[in-house]
Amino acid sequence: PSPAAAAPPRPPPFPAIAMARRVAMLSAVIAVSGAGSAAAEVAPLISTDLLYGTYDLVYGAFAMATEKANLRGLVAEASKQLPLDVVQKTVAEQMKAVPPEVWQAVAEAQTKGVQVRALVVEFAGRAQEQADGLAAEVIGAFEKAAPGHKGLIPKTFGNLALFVVYMACVVYAGLLATLLSIKILRRTLYIMTCCGCCNCCACCCSGRKKSAGGASAKSKAGSSKAAAKLAPKPAAKKTK
Repeated sequence: PSPAAAAPPRPPPFPAIAMARRVAMLSAVIAVSGAGSAAAEVAPLISTDLLYGTYDLVYGAFAMATEKANLRGLVAEASKQLPLDVVQKTVAEQMKAVPPEVWQAVAEAQTKGVQVRALVVEFAGRAQEQADGLAAEVIGAFEKAAPGHKGLIPKTFGNLALFVVYMACVVYAGLLATLLSIKILRRTLYIMTCCGCCNCCACCCSGRKKSAGGASAKSKAGSSKAAAKLAPKPAAKKTK
């Protein structure tokens, strides 16, 4: 027997193992493609986060300015100088004269106000849900028509309204820029045309003046020659 004996061939894998490998490879490919499609979604062009961020920025700037100006300290010092204790005592004495029926009516009005606020909040929430559903349908139809712009508009009514207003402003600004450029182009062409016409008119006028001057000189020469011909010749002197 030879020292380097050939290794025996591997037995073919079982069909179940081969099928499991294929299924695992297919699932990995599907997962990778799904991740790629999810990563390919477009970032929102504009959203209501811009408004919230602007509000936070303005509020932070106002708070910082108030803190630096020590506005609270100034208000506290001014309130110390005012006779607030006397005012409070006077108001308390006047409030004692108010009959209890009035306070009961005020309490009932406050209770009704709280109930009305709760109803308004509830109806506003329902309306917002319906509006968000309608906006989601509209945005879904847009994404079906243009799959490359999926995720461009967040699926809420506020984001859809903000996107529509933003695009309207963009289109309006584009139309204004186009009309302005057309107006500038027309003015430029008008000025160039006027300059060319003025130059042509100047050349024509100078040529006409020269031709008119030559014609007048020729006519003067001809008239002088004709006058010389028509003039009577002097009589010859008789010789004795």
